[in-house]
Amino acid sequence: MPEAKIIYRDRRCTVFQSALYQTNTTWLESEHACLLVDPNWLPDEVMSIQAYARGQLQGRQLFLGITHSDYDHIIGVGAFPEARIVASRALAERQDPANELAEIQSFDDKNYCVRAYPVVYPSVDVVVDAHAPQVQLNDWGLHAWPSPGHNPDGMILYDPLTGTLILGDYLSPLEFPFVYHGFSLYQQTLDRLEGILKECQPRLIIPGHGEPYTSVTSGLTYVQRDRAYLAAVAEAKGEEGAFPWKEWSGRFPFPQGLLAEHRKNLAVWRRENGLES
Repeated sequence: MPEAKIIYRDRRCTVFQSALYQTNTTWLESEHACLLVDPNWLPDEVMSIQAYARGQLQGRQLFLGITHSDYDHIIGVGAFPEARIVASRALAERQDPANELAEIQSFDDKNYCVRAYPVVYPSVDVVVDAHAPQVQLNDWGLHAWPSPGHNPDGMILYDPLTGTLILGDYLSPLEFPFVYHGFSLYQQTLDRLEGILKECQPRLIIPGHGEPYTSVTSGLTYVQRDRAYLAAVAEAKGEEGAFPWKEWSGRFPFPQGLLAEHRKNLAVWRRENGLES
């Protein structure tokens, strides 16, 4: 069975990266607990991560962190039935997850994928609230913040023990903002991320997609880049012809894959501003 690709590893942190969309899975550990965040994508990759986790646990409690409910980030949840799940209150209170589960089924059907575990929506045990950013996993204290904007139920995680900041689908080296939820909320999350980066000074910063980075300056540069993108969409009033796509697409290594997401962003902006029903 092919192993999931490990792109970073130290004594307490391992980062796996899928062959698809460079999607990251993070493993963190303390003395009495372990945290696995967003186990994902191809069936063999998920099973390899499962084997790694079970080999590393050594009697410790396993927690499963879900940064948000996009289907690529919940696709591996069913492989870890023993885990206690950590996620935002918005994800925990989601009433109808049928769309995300249908997207997983559609992906597997189109690609003839067979999974050795059930596809399930996460049932949350440890809820992250906006007014209580401290999350206690046994004796292990982490910080977590809601991160709406990309979608309604995002969560940012910071582990002071390892200095690791886990972003979900924000501040990626590969992507401008994908705004499925709302422009003003996305801007608020960028403001929050700027504050987190400056205050926490993380040692390792892990985006949902793309290579992790160790420079806080890089993270702050991505904050400014993403603010500029949101401003450019607003300046173009959500019109494709008025947006400088050639200039923006040249900043990213996979521009053809980003155009459809950019067009979705334009449509969201027009709807938010009453220009499209």
